[in-house]
Amino acid sequence: MRSSLLAVMALFVSGMSFAQGQDVTLSVTTIDAEPVIKIGNNSNRVVTAFVATVDIPGDRRMWARIYYDAYVNWRRDIPIPAGGSAQLPVPHVVGGSSRPACNLEAVLFSDGTSAGTPNGLRDLIRRRQIILARLQEITTTLRYISERKLARDEAALLLGQKRYARAAETAVVPFEERLLHDLTFALALRNINDLRVDGKVPDGSVAVWHLTRVLDRWRTYVESAKPTSFAPLTSGALSPRPQPSRPGSARLVSAELGLPPASALHSRPYLHASARPPSCSAHDNATHVIEGPDTCGNKRFELIATVDGTQYNVGTAWAFGVCTGGYTHCNGFFIPQGREEGGKFFNIDGSTPSGQVGFYWVFENWNAEYFDCDCTDVYPQGSREITLPWYYPTPVFYAQCP
Repeated sequence: MRSSLLAVMALFVSGMSFAQGQDVTLSVTTIDAEPVIKIGNNSNRVVTAFVATVDIPGDRRMWARIYYDAYVNWRRDIPIPAGGSAQLPVPHVVGGSSRPACNLEAVLFSDGTSAGTPNGLRDLIRRRQIILARLQEITTTLRYISERKLARDEAALLLGQKRYARAAETAVVPFEERLLHDLTFALALRNINDLRVDGKVPDGSVAVWHLTRVLDRWRTYVESAKPTSFAPLTSGALSPRPQPSRPGSARLVSAELGLPPASALHSRPYLHASARPPSCSAHDNATHVIEGPDTCGNKRFELIATVDGTQYNVGTAWAFGVCTGGYTHCNGFFIPQGREEGGKFFNIDGSTPSGQVGFYWVFENWNAEYFDCDCTDVYPQGSREITLPWYYPTPVFYAQCP
C-alpha cells in the first residue's frame, strides 16, 4: 500500500500519512487576510467527516481537536464533494509569534471507506454513535410526552430528569463527548419553549410534534451514514442505548430519577458541566460584531477569549438568523415580515487538569421550514412556517495557564 504526506505547507504545518495517497490534503493558507486551514478533497469520493488537531507551542500553548461531520453537525457541516474543499479558521495567540502545527488525523467518506489513525477514526465513529443514541432517546421521550399529553412544564421536568441522569452517567468521559451527550437535551428544552409556528409560540403539544418530526429526520440521516455499524463501544458509559426504557408514568420517572437541579432545566448546553473552578480564568472577548446584523439577523463574530491576560483568537464565525413572515397563511391572512437574530454564548470546561483551562462557544442559529396548505384550508395556495433555534458548539480550545 502506498502512503504520502497529507499536508501542503503554507505556514508550518505537520501532516500524516494515509493509505489513499493525496486523496485528502491539509494546508494552511490566507483567505481575505485571515489564515485558514483548508481541507482539500482530491478523491472521486465525498468526504463526510474529518478530525484535525491544532497545537500552538510555547509558554502560552493552546491546542484543540476540530471535528467536522455532516451527520453530527447537521445543517452546518456539509459533505465535501470530489474536488471540493472546506475552510476552518486557524487559532492563534494575539501578539504571539508561535506558528500553529496542524495535523489531519482521520477522514470518513460517504461510501464507507476511511483513512487515518485508529484513534482518530474511533473518535469520529464514536461521536456518531453518541448523537444517534441521544436522538433515539430524545425522540422516544418526546413521543411519550405526546402520548401522555404532558403540559409544557411537565415535559420540561421529564427532559431535565433524563438530562441530569445522562450527565451523571457520562461524568467520567472526555468533556467533548459529555457536551455531545447533552446537546440534544438542550435543543429539546429550548424548542419546546421557543419553537415558532407562523411567528408565534404554539401550544406545548404542537411544539413537541414539530420538534419530534425534525429530530426524526436528523436521526434517519445519521442512521444512513456509512460505515453503518453502530455497535456499542467497549466503555459502558459510552455504549449507546438504542431503545431507552419507556417510563411508566411521569410520577414514576420523578421517583426514579429525583428532582433535577435548575441547571438541568436550562436550555443552554452543558451549563451544569463545570465540576470545579479551573486553574485560571477564561473570559469571552467575542463581543465585537464585525459584520451584521443584516436584514435576516445574521451576525459575524471575531472569537477571542482572554485567559489571565493572554488573548487567544480562534477566528471568525457566523451566527445565523432567519427572515420570517412575508407570506399568506392558509387562513388567508398575510403574515408580516420579521426576523430572528442568531447569537452565541461562552462556557468553560470545569474538568480540566490543574494548570489548564478549556473554553468554547455555542452558536445559536435559526432555521425556517415551510409547508403547503391543505386543499380544505381557506387559502390552499398559502404556506405554514416553522422556525427553530439550533445549537452548534465550537471545538473546545485548551490553554496552558500562565
